[in-house]
Amino acid sequence: ILHLIWQDRRNGYDIYYKRSTDGGTSWGADIRLTGDSADAGTPALAVSGTFVHVAWIDHRFGSNQLFYKRSIDGGTSWGADTRLVNSTAGSYYPSIAVSASIVHIVFNQYFNGYSELCYKRSTDGGTSWSADTWLTNNGAGTAFSPSVAVNGALVQVAWCDSHEGNFEIYHKRSTDSGANWGAVTRLTNTSTTSYTPTIAVTASIVQVVWQEYINSKWQLKHIRSTDGGISWGTIFQLTNSTGNSVLSNIAVSASSVHLVWSDNRN
Repeated sequence: ILHLIWQDRRNGYDIYYKRSTDGGTSWGADIRLTGDSADAGTPALAVSGTFVHVAWIDHRFGSNQLFYKRSIDGGTSWGADTRLVNSTAGSYYPSIAVSASIVHIVFNQYFNGYSELCYKRSTDGGTSWSADTWLTNNGAGTAFSPSVAVNGALVQVAWCDSHEGNFEIYHKRSTDSGANWGAVTRLTNTSTTSYTPTIAVTASIVQVVWQEYINSKWQLKHIRSTDGGISWGTIFQLTNSTGNSVLSNIAVSASSVHLVWSDNRN
């Protein structure tokens, strides 16, 4: 069963879903998951068994708020919308991951005038949710575009942050399913700009890919950890395009690593 989520403008900005039950050979009908007149966007999806979890940003209460809904029957039917944030400051860019019944969401939330990284989790498959946990509280710069991945109790988060000057890529992890979080690790240190990381994990190997501005073009770079995010190897440049390589997405299966991105070389 393949699950697909996206933002669609056919009736205003809404979140749509569809699935394939035969490995992608054929697809079911489009299902509109949001029906309010306000805009909804930047959806994220994670699956564990028959539970399908979706998070997105919704403007129905006058500011961008984090919303969530789930299906417990593999996407056949869907529950009610759940508002996870009640703040006029604004939420952005959710990323979601799930392991068994524990659901992890990382997103941007404005706090004291700055964009910080916020985390919520559910330990009962999305029925109830924890209070906000601030993963950053720098009081300066901008932390945004988080990506979260999970393997058992090991939760990995990567994001870009400008609190030390340039936008650089940072990492943080939890070894107890999000109950507690370790220190921040800075993964890049450049004189240019690094944006929009994507992270994936299998066993103890963590992969991070991001776009970096090199010689007036965006190129993709990669780094990995083989010990669950404790230490990190050498940065490797993945693209050397004549255009811009941006908006990457990474996935892993055993020892196979898969990467897609947008590129305007042609």
